[in-house]
Amino acid sequence: MGVDSRAPNLQLWQLGIAMACPLAVIAISYWYDLKMERKMFISVIRTIVQLFAAGYFIIEFIFKANYFWVVLIYLLIMVLIAAIEATGRQTKTYNRHFQHALISIMVGGLGTSIFGALFIFCPNPLWDPRVVIPTSGMLISNAISGPTICVDRLLSDIYDKRHEVEVRLSFGANKVM
Repeated sequence: MGVDSRAPNLQLWQLGIAMACPLAVIAISYWYDLKMERKMFISVIRTIVQLFAAGYFIIEFIFKANYFWVVLIYLLIMVLIAAIEATGRQTKTYNRHFQHALISIMVGGLGTSIFGALFIFCPNPLWDPRVVIPTSGMLISNAISGPTICVDRLLSDIYDKRHEVEVRLSFGANKVM
């Protein structure tokens, strides 16, 4: 099974137009002397390289292979990377934070994408990588936000009100009042 020939071919000028937005942001940073141009330029180049590499890998290997186990392994790698991303930038953390993020993203993102593949998109075969991988990627990336914001807010509140928590614990509190 080959790659879908209905996919549009982008011309170089179209990619140039797409680059106008990040280049405008870099120009604004330079204009207002924010000194963020170097970081933004490196981020743009890194994004371009990652997208080309991932796109080539997905099209050349995953889409052409079209095996259930290849798609499953790729999805599990996506979930693992999402859990690393969700926990990696947290300033406050706790024991088993990574495991909880992994389970949350797997159930939320991967579970929703499996439901969508089975009951909404109905691809043939059910693991069609042209349907499953993009939709799972979007849902898994959205599933990162919830646990990240929740844990950050919860741990910040506990840290900010630690004296109140310690007083309640010293008086024998064992549940939320």
